[in-house]
Order: sequence, then structure tokens, then C-alpha cells
Amino acid sequence: MANKINYAKLPDEGLVALAKIGNNGATKEIIERHSGLFMKITDEVLNKIHLKAIKKDFQDDRHLIFWDAIQRYDDTKGCKFPSWLGNLVKWKALDQIKFYYRRSSVVKSIGSFSSEGMSKGQNQLEELIMNTVSGGDNDRLDVSFVEDISREEELALVKSLIEQIPKEKEKKVVKLRLFDDNKKTWRDIAQEIGYCRQQTMNIFNKQIKNINKKYQNYA
Repeated sequence: MANKINYAKLPDEGLVALAKIGNNGATKEIIERHSGLFMKITDEVLNKIHLKAIKKDFQDDRHLIFWDAIQRYDDTKGCKFPSWLGNLVKWKALDQIKFYYRRSSVVKSIGSFSSEGMSKGQNQLEELIMNTVSGGDNDRLDVSFVEDISREEELALVKSLIEQIPKEKEKKVVKLRLFDDNKKTWRDIAQEIGYCRQQTMNIFNKQIKNINKKYQNYA
């Protein structure tokens, strides 16, 4: 009978090598061993109150980020795994911040919805929605533009399009993500409506695309 591996006694390099070939015990051990480092970095980088929901989603994705770090780690480069992991986590967290502020800066340029500026303003909002949908990973969809909309006409237009969503659960997904005062994460929303997290994000993605198509009728 083969001896049971004592993962706790293995060095990081040995755990990573086993994790790369699908050893669940090694993967679990290296995540547990370095989760403190992961949380410390995310708490330091994503420390602003308005980034609270982003940090929660980011930390919920801990296993995926560790998996990425494990698969990309090369011990022949002379870098210890904790240093590699720390740099990767910091880079990914900073990328989330850049994505957030890039979306916010687009909103600030939206023109007025006066009779003269209607078409320009709507086209900018259309571009914003399209950029948000096509911005990469579904989990990185940023909807902070709703918080930044200052004109009642713009907000009323967005809400009216959301109300046209025929399925109540899908409408609720969009409303919770955009307008809930508690800044719910994807996991929170998924639990509330009874769907898995990925399905919830896919619904939101689909409905934002539908809203954009309807929006073109106003351009």
C-alpha cells in the first residue's frame, strides 16, 4: 500500500509541481498555506470603500487566481512561489481598479440630453454599455456608470429599458446589480435568485446587450 503524502511537509515547489498535474491535495495545501498573503494584498490594494464589492468578488475568485498562479509559475526563473503569487495578485487587483476607473471616466464625458445634445449623449451611453459588455471577463463587468449618471432623464431612460425585461428573475438580476443600496456581489445576487454565479453573470451580460439594442431606437 502506497504511503500517504504529507503535503504539509512539502516545499512550495513540490506542491506546485503536483498541483500542475491535477493533484487536489497539493492544490488545497498551497492555497491554505498562502491564503493569508492573498488576503493581505487584496485588502491593501482594494482598500477604498467604493471598491468593496469589487474586492469581495475578487476574493471570492481566490481559487481561480491561485490556479492561474500555479499554472504560470516557473521555478527555473529564480523566483520563489510566494513572491510570484504576490506580484500576480497585486497586478490582477490593480487591473480591477484600472478597469473600474476607466469605466467611470467614460461616464463623466456623457453630454447633456437636451434637444441639441440628445443624439450625442445617447451615442456615448450606447458606447459605454457596449464597452462594458465587451470589456473582457464577465465577472469584470463594471456598471458604475449608473451611479455616476447625474441627470434624471438619463437615469429614467436606463430604468425604463430595464422594466421592459420580460422575465422577472432576469429583471431582478439587473436591478440588484445596478441599483441595490447594499452593493451586492455576484455571489449575493446568485444566492438571492437561486441561480449559480456564472449563470447570474451571463443573464446580466445578455440583458445589457438587449438594453443597448433597444437604446439604438432612441438615437
